[in-house]
Amino acid sequence: MTTAVNVQTAQNVEIEYSIAGVGDRILSTIVDGLVVVGWLIAAMIAIELISSLGVTEMMLVYLPVLFYHLICEVTMDGQSVGKRLLKIRVVRLDGTEPTFGNYIIRWITRLFEIGMFWGAPAVVAVLLSDKGQRLGDMAAGTCVVKLREVEIGSTIFQAIDENYQLVFPDVRKLNDEDIEIIKDVLRSFNSSGRTARSTKLVERAAGVVKSKMGVSTDSNNVSFLRTVVKDYNHYAGNLASEEW
Repeated sequence: MTTAVNVQTAQNVEIEYSIAGVGDRILSTIVDGLVVVGWLIAAMIAIELISSLGVTEMMLVYLPVLFYHLICEVTMDGQSVGKRLLKIRVVRLDGTEPTFGNYIIRWITRLFEIGMFWGAPAVVAVLLSDKGQRLGDMAAGTCVVKLREVEIGSTIFQAIDENYQLVFPDVRKLNDEDIEIIKDVLRSFNSSGRTARSTKLVERAAGVVKSKMGVSTDSNNVSFLRTVVKDYNHYAGNLASEEW
């Protein structure tokens, strides 16, 4: 099984994400199971204290359990409590946000994939899939990836000298998401040992950014992208100051 998957972003730039391993997915499932058990215990105790357990009360207890994963993934951006704790997330392979339909497909298949045979079908599918997908992921066109640890240096913000001079004024045509992608590309380039593949990724990203900004420059692609990040931080910082 491959250890990473390339996800196409809306800017037509591929970003490499590490695939969540079987261990992470099993642990997140265990955490979610504990959340469900906790809910059941709390709900049953509350109902016993308030009234007898009738049909309506049974529905109030078990419907949230039945729809737990669907509700979580729709409202928590592709995560459940377990996935958030393990820092993993559902993404679509084409780079767009998963739709409600994608989540529905994952939820329906989960009922028999994980609900039956102690999750064995899901584990086997993840192990055999080259993108770490269970059957529901394959049907929905999704996979589960590991999120990067976020530090100040890995966000779009970085310290800029107060005397910094803007190099590309058209950086205002970019947005936070563009800068996040640029920084992901540069991190991949630096961490990969500057391979031919990562160099090609930088070249592609630089071309997209130049096109969006409407600029032409002969500067090195890596230097250009780094300058764009600095320019954007300078521009965004000044814009925030003006708003205040």
